[in-house]
Amino acid sequence: MCKGKVLPPRVEAMPGRLLGRVGGMEKGPLSAIHSTSIFMAVMKNNTGAEIIREFRRLEKQREQTLDDLLASEPLLSGSLSVVKRRCGKANCHCAAGEGHPQLQVVFLEDGNRRSRIIRNADADKVDRWATAAQRFRSGTAQLKAIENQQKALLIGLRTARSRIYEPRN
Repeated sequence: MCKGKVLPPRVEAMPGRLLGRVGGMEKGPLSAIHSTSIFMAVMKNNTGAEIIREFRRLEKQREQTLDDLLASEPLLSGSLSVVKRRCGKANCHCAAGEGHPQLQVVFLEDGNRRSRIIRNADADKVDRWATAAQRFRSGTAQLKAIENQQKALLIGLRTARSRIYEPRN
């Protein structure tokens, strides 16, 4: 009888689901929504000093996000998922059932879709790479949101500082 392959506990709990998840990144899409509401409140007041203060706060947030993105850690290229495979042994329980859970990565190579089964010994390492890649994608999306808010603040600052020349009589 063939023993079932052992995957890390967090992988076994997620059969058939993608493993990419955000971990360690405190800022996510919800903080962008929160920043947008702050941005809208600042724009309503329309004072140059408040706009500058908000711009500088966003710049600090942008610098922190960039520091997180520039951290030197491997990023998994492709999608990580759990698949069920049969081991091929006639007397194993998987011959008549679903199969053993295994990690699989699907990626593009020279424009062609490829997949590889991840060895159980490498499962934790590849899972960390997938988590780092998800954090990287979230960070780049957050950078884009910050830059859009900064552009809007600059437009608001231009509006707050704009004056129309009125000649004196």
